[in-house]
Amino acid sequence: MSDLVSMKLSAKDRDKLAPQPSLVEKDDRPRYPYGLQINMDDDTLDKLKLATLPKVGTKLTLVALVEVTSVSSHQSTDSDKHQNVGLQITECCLEPAATLAKVEDALYGEEENE
Repeated sequence: MSDLVSMKLSAKDRDKLAPQPSLVEKDDRPRYPYGLQINMDDDTLDKLKLATLPKVGTKLTLVALVEVTSVSSHQSTDSDKHQNVGLQITECCLEPAATLAKVEDALYGEEENE
């Protein structure tokens, strides 16, 4: 399994989204790219058996199986090539923050001692 990669936007990228001066306060600019936030409603939380809501700021591990729903590539004469992949989460579970080894166990099952 590959190492986890931070998707947090750099200060330069945050400035591109809401350049100064702006009506948006500097600290209120998005910290992550659009589309990376997942919202779960009551029914979803029930399916995941999340009996009590975690506190804001709690780190959880999301293990998910996704289906590619779209792919696109676009380039014009005056811009760089832009690519996009749409993913639909089809199965998932939430666990307390875990080490990478625990995530691998969740994905592939624990190896039995021989």
